[in-house]
Amino acid sequence: MGGQGSSVSSSQALDDFSSAGAALKLHGFGSELKLGDQFITNPIIAGGTTRMLPQAFRGVTLVNRSVDNLLLEGGQVSHTNRNNQSGHAYRIETRMRAPPETSKSPCAA
Repeated sequence: MGGQGSSVSSSQALDDFSSAGAALKLHGFGSELKLGDQFITNPIIAGGTTRMLPQAFRGVTLVNRSVDNLLLEGGQVSHTNRNNQSGHAYRIETRMRAPPETSKSPCAA
């Protein structure tokens, strides 16, 4: 059941999953720049590794180690794969709210 070329009803699980990704890695000046699919683990964002297909993120990261005893990390992530699917169909969004409006006059009637 499952696999290529076979049909599986929506109530049956597939026999196999696969996922492919690519990344470009550049080194220079004590820094490492990564573009594309990557496994990220740091205090801000960390992917789960307990599934058959570990959670991966798609984005850009920059790590700098040019100063002794100092690690600088920065990046931007746009997509991730959920635990129950292959591919990077889930878009990560950050929503910011505008501050509540205040009246211009402290003596508004």
